Amino acid sequence: MAVLRFKGRPLVVVMLTIIVIAMLSACEQASEEQAGATSSVDKEAAPTAPGIITGNETLPAGHPPIEGLQAPAATADAMPSDHSAMLEGEVDLSVRPDGEPEHPASSGKELNVAIPDSVKGKWASVQLAVTLADGSKKEIRTILGEETELPETGLTVRAEIFLPAYISDFETIKSASNELSNPAVKVRLLKDQKAVAVGWLFQNFAEFNSFKSDLVELQLLSAEAVEMNH
Repeated sequence: MAVLRFKGRPLVVVMLTIIVIAMLSACEQASEEQAGATSSVDKEAAPTAPGIITGNETLPAGHPPIEGLQAPAATADAMPSDHSAMLEGEVDLSVRPDGEPEHPASSGKELNVAIPDSVKGKWASVQLAVTLADGSKKEIRTILGEETELPETGLTVRAEIFLPAYISDFETIKSASNELSNPAVKVRLLKDQKAVAVGWLFQNFAEFNSFKSDLVELQLLSAEAVEMNH
């Protein structure tokens, strides 16, 4: 029986070889297509790294509103009705838990002052450091309730109220005790007998002084108690 040959090889072997090569090629192509499809799906499905949430993000169409997202920014006009307004020209030095005073609020309205009986009539005068607009400095002693003139300036200083332990609740200013824990004096500056500045000076926390004037700088140095007759 004659065996058909192709280029010296049996024809059956040649045909089987061609079939095997074709099958291997088809399998490899199918694997590449499947891998490409999987890669494409992975890219589409890969989650995007979250960015910084600002609260102004746009929700997808039809998405229900989420509480806290896209809320309008709070403004000064939207303060609660019971919010206490900070008043200009006065100072609050309420003490924080760490013992340091809170930064004062300042405004143009003078708060009521309630002097407790333990403080009334117990202090006679205050010592002030004075720096004039030309840079010259001096110290003065002024009796509470009286006016002390600054010569050649047309200015007069009146120390109106001294509190040894100043505290405030934004409505009333008072003294926590008669101990010198937070000494403060309310002073009024007059020019040609007209008030031009008023505010508080703090001995321990001068950076919180509410008294401000371009004409003179004042600093509370000390206070003198009334001498008690025994």
